Amino acid sequence: MDDLIAFLRARLDDDELWATEASRRDDGETHPNGVHWQWVEPETDTPIVADPSRGPMLTDEAENFRFSLRSVEEFPTSYSGTLPQFAIPTAEEVPAAVAGHIARHDPARVLAEVDTKRRMVEQLGPIAKGDFIDAGEQVVAQTALELLALPFAGHPDYRDAWRP
Repeated sequence: MDDLIAFLRARLDDDELWATEASRRDDGETHPNGVHWQWVEPETDTPIVADPSRGPMLTDEAENFRFSLRSVEEFPTSYSGTLPQFAIPTAEEVPAAVAGHIARHDPARVLAEVDTKRRMVEQLGPIAKGDFIDAGEQVVAQTALELLALPFAGHPDYRDAWRP
C-alpha cells in the first residue's frame, strides 16, 4: 500500500507541476491557484463558449473561425498595463469539442483536483494500510486508492496489481 500511495503522490506532483507551469506569466511569476482559460475572438476580445451543437468547429455568432486561448486573469506587464496570459495567441478552425475540453480542463481546475485528490490520499492512506481495526473500511479505502491510480495505468511505474 505504501508503494501505491507513493505512486499517487508522485503523479499528483506531476499534474501540479504542469498546471503550475501552464499558469506561468511572462515575468516568471505563477498565479497561486492556476489560471482559468477562455477562448476569445482576437479582434474584439469577446469570450466564446465552445458549443459542439452549433457545428463541428469553434465559431462565434458572426461565423468567425479564428480565436485565441487566454487566461481570464489579467496580470501587470511591462508593455501596456494589464494583459491576460495568452496560451495560444492565434488558432484557426479549432474543433469545438477540443476547444471546450481545453477550456474546461484549465490549470485552475487541475490544481483544484490535485488538492482534492491529495486530501483523499491523506485521509484514506492510514485506513488502507490497516491502521484501524475495521477490515471493511480498509478494503473500501484500498479500493478507493486503486481507483485514484487507475487513470495513470499507462504510466511505466503503474503496477497491474493495483488494478481494482
